[in-house]
Amino acid sequence: MQKFQFNLPSECEEKLNQVIDLFWGVERNYVMMAALCGSDVNLNGFYYCFNFCAARTRLYWEKFCKYLIVRGGQLNVNTIKPMIEVPKNLEHGVIPLMEITLQMEEAMAESLRELILLAKNKGDLETSAFVQTWPLRNFVRRIKWATYHLNGMKSCNNDHVYNRLCMQPLITAWKERVVTETYRPFERALLISYGEIQGVQDKKFGYNPMFGSRYKAPTYDTNNAEEVFVDMFNIY
Repeated sequence: MQKFQFNLPSECEEKLNQVIDLFWGVERNYVMMAALCGSDVNLNGFYYCFNFCAARTRLYWEKFCKYLIVRGGQLNVNTIKPMIEVPKNLEHGVIPLMEITLQMEEAMAESLRELILLAKNKGDLETSAFVQTWPLRNFVRRIKWATYHLNGMKSCNNDHVYNRLCMQPLITAWKERVVTETYRPFERALLISYGEIQGVQDKKFGYNPMFGSRYKAPTYDTNNAEEVFVDMFNIY
C-alpha cells in the first residue's frame, strides 16, 4: 500500500514516535504513583493529583498521535512501560514521587526541544510550529509547578500536613475548574474513574456526573480539551 507523508521527514516521524512512547511511559508512572498514594487515606490529595496528571498526559498522547497520523506518519506501538522506576511503597514518603514527577517533566520538555530542533534542521516547519504552539510552553509551566511543590514538601517535612493544607485545596480548585466552570462532558468522562471529592457539586446538572454512577458519557468532540488541563497548572 502506498504511503503519503505530506512532507513529513522520516527522522521527524521517528522522533514523534519516540515522544509518543515517552508520553505512554509518563502516564504509566502517574497511574502507579496514584495507586501508591491511594493506599493511604491521608494522602488522598496526592492520589487525585497524580490521577489528574495521568489524564492530562494521556490527552497529550492523543494529540500527538492524531498529529502524526494526519501528517501521514506511521504510529509504531512498542511495549508500554513506566519511564522511571517507581518505589514499591511509601517508606520514604511522597517526596521521591514528586522528584520523579520533576524528572519526567524535565525529560519530556527536553525531548520536545530536540524535536523542534530536528524539525527546523529538516525544514519541517509544521512540526516545529505544532510543538512550540502549546506543548513545550505547557511543559515549562508544569516544571515550575512540580518544583514549587517539591520545595514546599521538603520545607514542610510532613506529607500528611502538606496533603491537608496544600494538595486537597489544590485538587478542589482543579475539580471546580473542570467540572463546575467548564461544561464539557469529555473532561468529566476522562476523569470519571478518579473518585469523588466532597464539597463540590455540579452547577448544571445538580449532581456530580463526573463521579456519579448514573452518568454515562456519550461521544464528544475533544478539540481544545487540553486548555482545561493547562489552566489547572496555573493554580498553585
